[in-house]
Amino acid sequence: MEVISRTIDKYPDWKAVIPNLSSDDVSSFSVGCNALREALESALIVAEKDLPTCTFHIADDELTVLNESQKGRMIQKLKLTSRGLKKKTLVFNMNYLLQAFDTLSEPITFYYKGEKDPVAIVDSLYSEDCIPNYFHLIMPINPS
Repeated sequence: MEVISRTIDKYPDWKAVIPNLSSDDVSSFSVGCNALREALESALIVAEKDLPTCTFHIADDELTVLNESQKGRMIQKLKLTSRGLKKKTLVFNMNYLLQAFDTLSEPITFYYKGEKDPVAIVDSLYSEDCIPNYFHLIMPINPS
């Protein structure tokens, strides 16, 4: 067996991928981790096996988790608190979200900057005066 490696002259700028969570152009919403996990597990029952997606409809102080497939329809509404996010629809792969919830505690906050940026998910241990040691970046799915 032969192993070949190459050193990178300049390491890629990883900070360009991670959103600045305290920036004014970043919106956020917080929701209970356990309640959202239960909603996603219910949605997983009616999800397509190939791509188990769910839709988040955010409006005012409510998050509607929706999943529709040939197996059925699941809708669950959860209370949330938001900053700068009045109405938005996001689509996620449920498996990625559920994996993230294994390491997060109550409540969790989703940070959203724009259509082409990942959503950062952090838990209650994060505060704006410190940099989180660990958080999840998940790209929403473009439904169109």
